[in-house]
Amino acid sequence: MNETWGAVDEDEHSVGLLVQRSFVMPLRLSVQTLRVQARVDRIGALVPRMRALPHLDETDVVFAPALGARTVACRPCRRFVEEEQLGEPTGFHQRMATPAFELEPARHPPRSGERPADAGGCGLAAAPVPLHQAEPPNGNEFAEGRLPVLQRHDRNPSGARYHAPTRSRILVAGLPRSGTTWLAKILAEAPGVRYVNEPDNREIDPFAWVATMDLGTRPALTPGERAPDYRLLWDLAFRGGWPDGRRTDFLRRATSSSHLPRPLRVRSMRNVAKRAARRPPQGEHQLVKSVVAALALEWIAREFDPEIVVVWRHPLNLVPAWIDQGWLYADKQQATPAVRARFEHTSAWPPPSGPGPQAVAWAACVESVLLHETAAKHSDWIVISHENQCINPTTGFRALYDRLDLDWSDRVVRALTASNAPGTGFDTNRPASDEPKRWRSRLSPAEQHDIGEVLRVFEDVSPVSAELWRASPAVV
Repeated sequence: MNETWGAVDEDEHSVGLLVQRSFVMPLRLSVQTLRVQARVDRIGALVPRMRALPHLDETDVVFAPALGARTVACRPCRRFVEEEQLGEPTGFHQRMATPAFELEPARHPPRSGERPADAGGCGLAAAPVPLHQAEPPNGNEFAEGRLPVLQRHDRNPSGARYHAPTRSRILVAGLPRSGTTWLAKILAEAPGVRYVNEPDNREIDPFAWVATMDLGTRPALTPGERAPDYRLLWDLAFRGGWPDGRRTDFLRRATSSSHLPRPLRVRSMRNVAKRAARRPPQGEHQLVKSVVAALALEWIAREFDPEIVVVWRHPLNLVPAWIDQGWLYADKQQATPAVRARFEHTSAWPPPSGPGPQAVAWAACVESVLLHETAAKHSDWIVISHENQCINPTTGFRALYDRLDLDWSDRVVRALTASNAPGTGFDTNRPASDEPKRWRSRLSPAEQHDIGEVLRVFEDVSPVSAELWRASPAVV
């Protein structure tokens, strides 16, 4: 405080006797005590100074492929080298990067008159070679510096923009209780497969709640539509999902705790997901299964370009499975904009009111039709009937393994044999030969009649679904 206070002089006289009135002025110091200035712009210099702590929430990890890269603009003195990746002790390093490797001759040099592109400090320089023209490696190309750089040709002509370093990405999609779990688990028995089960299901993964907060439980997206959190969810899924380990499990539980305020919880879960998505893909093949992405399949195909396997089940078998789960209404499907846009002006509208087999059949049919009609527009998608797959599982799965370039083994045969047994609920064990016409023992004659009426209406509305349903082993 810079105020002036009155005071009195005190001496050895009697207490209370005033001798002389004076003033006490505040003391003004010209030196700042214990002033320390951090100097972080001379890392590595041999001068005494105080070294500031790094920002722990923004630690940059430089993996081995980046060892010879140039320094990043506007980010000097902040490279943290991980000891496990580079074999060097952790700590601050000089700004100068390790010298780049010398360029070596490649099999396919640039054409005459063309200036080769800047290699940016990479090891080899080679011209792009289409996949169908590339020669198979014989094992010596790396040593001789002759391995061509393969140029990716996307199956999607619209141009997917995702290029994660993994051999293949596979998405198994369908409706709930349509056989997707059984098929995905058998595919997961292949060597090198990393299986991610329903990352977009709010009941399984807490981050799905953040990613679909503005999209609903069953997002409907068109290719090119912007959805950053939803894209982050699938980016993480196609990299093998959440990393294994107690630390990751703890972070996921802590950030999704209901005790946190909602904005903090959303921000924390998003940050944890972003960090997990920076890791390299886990496994040679990334296999993801979803039963709520049917209306976003084209968006996912555009963004990530996976091999898409669509699994469908005849409504006569789908309806009793949904009834067993207590899904007795069609309100959710009726409120979906994509459903209204497709069926509102057809003979299938409006949906039956109240609960019952007809309402369940209507809901199963509208979702099946949308799935069938979307898949019919993409000849490169693999469409599989659950009933057909059950007739001869070994033959069907061997053909699917070949199509997906997965390795068949005795382990797959053992998994198929083990699944061909009685089971209940969400258990995937079922006698395969009983599945196609199982609806006959699960539906009463009256229910079969009501569901049949709904089916005939949708067969008139969708020729694509009508052709599939009439050729299904469920009715043939």
